[in-house]
Amino acid sequence: MPGFGRWGTQQEDGSVSGRLSSVFMLLLTAVRNFFCDNQCVYIPPSGGNPASWTMPPTCLWDGPPNMLCKYSLRDIFTQSFGVDQANQVSGFFQYVLQVWDATWEDMIEELQSMRRNSCEDFDRVTMLYERIAAGAVGNEETQRHVRWVLLWLKCLRIQVADRSQRCIR
Repeated sequence: MPGFGRWGTQQEDGSVSGRLSSVFMLLLTAVRNFFCDNQCVYIPPSGGNPASWTMPPTCLWDGPPNMLCKYSLRDIFTQSFGVDQANQVSGFFQYVLQVWDATWEDMIEELQSMRRNSCEDFDRVTMLYERIAAGAVGNEETQRHVRWVLLWLKCLRIQVADRSQRCIR
């Protein structure tokens, strides 16, 4: 069995174990820490907002567009650089920097941020609750609450539409 000296040994299946994998993990950690400590994630200008720099923990890879509390990098990079470029950097952000897709907890955080900022965009609130329902985890009571809120939002939208139609006539 051929060896790699101080870096580790090659296994029967061709994989390398030992120090080489340890060195790789150390490098990944160093890169991740550097990006976090130095705000090295570039956010291009979009929607009237200037370009900025941020840290991986303030980002999601795939999340709702135009979030208030985090950056949805896939959406931002697709708009700024195109689908192909966004796809090319996805592995780096997801696996090296550990920028994950949005979870239901991120949707709740966004709803709370919207409330703090007095944002009353019913379409956006509905979309967030729909995303929560799509990833419906938690107990049955939580799922029932999410379904109830979605129904309430749909009823509210119908009432607003009826009111606006009555005003037009």
